[in-house]
Amino acid sequence: MIVNDLQREAATAVATSPQKIVAGAGTGKTLTMVERFAHLVGVHGCDADRILAVTFTNRAAADLRDRVTETLVDRKLVHDRAAMDVAWIGTFHGLCVRLLRDGRGC
Repeated sequence: MIVNDLQREAATAVATSPQKIVAGAGTGKTLTMVERFAHLVGVHGCDADRILAVTFTNRAAADLRDRVTETLVDRKLVHDRAAMDVAWIGTFHGLCVRLLRDGRGC
């Protein structure tokens, strides 16, 4: 898909702190997050498991994971889909459960 100028700016911004995207339904938040993820992996060399992408619903999280995985595989930024199993893409609740199960919580 093609991003517009504002989405491209958000996806490629140089950031020294965590970023968040707030916008209404149908404005391209997921596309922007996918492009941001791909930019961090492809341009900045970040490992996929070092990026945290959080959404509110299970459906949105699954869609984001699928789209990020497809994009990174298509662009040959990861070797295969299994490489994305460790990515931190999910809901607030799901990611907190993962932290607790991994023993990384307090």
